[in-house]
Amino acid sequence: MRSILIASLLAAATTVVPSLTRPTPTFETEVGIQPTFQAHYPYQWGDPGTFTCSMTVSEWKDHRFRLINTISDLTVAPGEFRLKTVHGSDCDIQFSVRIDRNGQRAKTSVTITRDDEIIDHQLTSVWLGKPTDKAPKR
Repeated sequence: MRSILIASLLAAATTVVPSLTRPTPTFETEVGIQPTFQAHYPYQWGDPGTFTCSMTVSEWKDHRFRLINTISDLTVAPGEFRLKTVHGSDCDIQFSVRIDRNGQRAKTSVTITRDDEIIDHQLTSVWLGKPTDKAPKR
């Protein structure tokens, strides 16, 4: 009876282990959040001020990183949640940003899918500091 139990556990364990023949991709994900008045485009001042969020994803392939996709124009106000998806030739990237209502903390999520399978996911939490309601004077 004990040998049957051990054999069934080993069989279950071998079905859970992923195949090692499929290469695991390596990604570099860069996320940026800055007050919109410091960004180049779009210029949107609000009360309270908005933040321009960006994301770049590169994949390690053939001994170098190659750019997969980028998002550079996601504008988010304090207390808001924004989501943007870009579709590439071989993968889809979903970028979401939530900024707390005080404009002091941002949480981002980058999810990369290929053939409806999640192949990379990154969560980031950033302290934005003291919020500013106005653009700097020139």
